[in-house]
Amino acid sequence: MPKKRYRCWYIFSNRPVDSIKCFPKWNNVFKKAKIMKTKSNKNRRIVLSTIYKLMAFAFFVMVLVGCSKDDGPNKDPEPDPTPVAPTITAIDPTTGVVGTEVTITGKSFSSTAGENAVTFNGMASTLKSASATQILAVVPQNATTGPVAITVNGKKAQGPSFTVISGIAYDCGKNEITEDTVWEDVEAGDAVDYIVQCAILVKGNALLTIQPGVIIAFEGEESGIFAAEGGGIKAIGTETDPIKLLGTSENKGVWKGIYFASNHPENRLENVTVSHAGRAASGQSKEKGAVQLTSGDESGAAIVNCSITDNDGYGVFVTDKADLDDFSGNTITNNEGSPIGMYFNQLGILDEVSDYQGNGKDYIEIRENDIEDDDVAMAMLNVPYRFVESKRYNINRALSISPGSVLEFANGAGFRLGEQAADCITATGSLNATGTEEKPIIFRGVTEGKGTWLGIGFNSSSPDRTTNWSIATFRGEAAINFIMVLNFLPTLPFNAKVG
Repeated sequence: MPKKRYRCWYIFSNRPVDSIKCFPKWNNVFKKAKIMKTKSNKNRRIVLSTIYKLMAFAFFVMVLVGCSKDDGPNKDPEPDPTPVAPTITAIDPTTGVVGTEVTITGKSFSSTAGENAVTFNGMASTLKSASATQILAVVPQNATTGPVAITVNGKKAQGPSFTVISGIAYDCGKNEITEDTVWEDVEAGDAVDYIVQCAILVKGNALLTIQPGVIIAFEGEESGIFAAEGGGIKAIGTETDPIKLLGTSENKGVWKGIYFASNHPENRLENVTVSHAGRAASGQSKEKGAVQLTSGDESGAAIVNCSITDNDGYGVFVTDKADLDDFSGNTITNNEGSPIGMYFNQLGILDEVSDYQGNGKDYIEIRENDIEDDDVAMAMLNVPYRFVESKRYNINRALSISPGSVLEFANGAGFRLGEQAADCITATGSLNATGTEEKPIIFRGVTEGKGTWLGIGFNSSSPDRTTNWSIATFRGEAAINFIMVLNFLPTLPFNAKVG
């Protein structure tokens, strides 16, 4: 009996193939269904009919399942997610006048400005910009001190309190003072008396007098008070009723500062607080500083019992042609730069009672010029003196240094006594650095290592060249660099130390 031949058919083809060439998976399925043994076209049609029915049933099931997932007109819509309440974590600044731009930081804000409702103690604000985490809002007219709040999608959050500064707004159309003027204390207590948003120029020998207790809030890149062309600033408070010259916010660099560019005999700050200044550099010194004596008219002023804190740049900067007539009992701290920047011949005015610590640069910054008109006596301060220019600082008069003083020299900086004259008899200049065992005087380089500062060169015939109990943290190539032999052989006391 001949062996039966099994054949399978492609569904969409009339061409038979050997069963061994059929796809194994389908071959097994059809075998189980007993439809693989075909001997005629009739049977093949039965097979195809069965397969088509199975395919039609599967398609019907797929359509039915798909329709069940379709959002038809009768299906209830998904509910909107519950709005998340916003949160205010900080505002900056926390004080200011009407019109101040305030940055509100938090989360769950709307990035569309119009969807955020911001109020300052209940008064609606205008928004400059918005994101999900930060909003820039403007303090509105008629705003009063109170909390900042925001409402987003019906959800409200309350943040820190904003202090609205009120006072007499100075008329910047009359920013030049050409006759004697007095600013009185018009608001009781710690309330701001005047708001200044421009540069006030006192000139023409006029004197601006600021009475005890006056509080002035400044705002703006050029805002401040400037004495020039013979004008003067007299701000004398008392210990119990000081004068306060502040920014409209507590940030450093909100306003420019107080500048003396005149030699008016009544230029004076006493019992005055100067804070938040240093916004822009002086046109003359090119430096930022809260209080400056500039080179105009060889300016002069007195600064006594003042608090100069929280400013950008220097606390006080004095140019080379200016003079501090009196400087004592001041506190200069928490400024971004040095407490004081000044020139070599001005060092004698600084007092040891004032506090110079706690600034971004904790040293007195000394720039180069010659001591040639007056003798200079350096007091022991609670910060070092730092000679920042890579030059010789010439001493042509008498320089004396108090016990316990610390002098630091930048690379290439050093002292030279006397002019570089061929005849030592005509050379002048003396150095008296007499420390004690408990309070030695220290000379050192800013940078560690040998040869980073010039040392002290003697080119003077003056007998006053004492260096008792001075410790030189020496950076020269050899010990001779500390006592530089120029035209004569100096003699050191036995207890001078050169290391």
